[in-house]
Amino acid sequence: GNEAVAAGAPVASAAAGPDLAALHAAAQPDSRAPVLLDFVLAEIAAVLGRDPGDPVPPAAGLFELGMDSLMSMELKRRLERAAGRKLPSTLTFNHPSAAALAAFLHGLLQAALPAAAPLAAAAPAADDAPAAGDDLDELSDDELERRLLARLEQTR
Repeated sequence: GNEAVAAGAPVASAAAGPDLAALHAAAQPDSRAPVLLDFVLAEIAAVLGRDPGDPVPPAAGLFELGMDSLMSMELKRRLERAAGRKLPSTLTFNHPSAAALAAFLHGLLQAALPAAAPLAAAAPAADDAPAAGDDLDELSDDELERRLLARLEQTR
């Protein structure tokens, strides 16, 4: 039955890289967005070949950071592999920063969660989502990082 499939799943996803949906589902609701942002930042840094000591600013434009169209395709492939689903070819153009990509993935994965059905009925929550993202753009990178680290500490 399904048990066999479930038992084999982690092995398959480990070979293919991180399973973003599992990571997202396992995280506390409050920490899902920061977990995704961290993941996206790491993928962007890897594609750009950035030094780990030179972190990607979440609000910085990917193309301003030096990403070209080939890197953009590579990033899309990596995110597709991690998310386990096809993503739009315009992904990095419509969501041209780590923060925007993470918010997009968050919405995608949030919608796929079993618990999303009751949340979807709460229209105000959906209306608030873009506003919350807009507020993050107003924050300095240092403040964003401080909040992110505080969130991550709570989840450990």
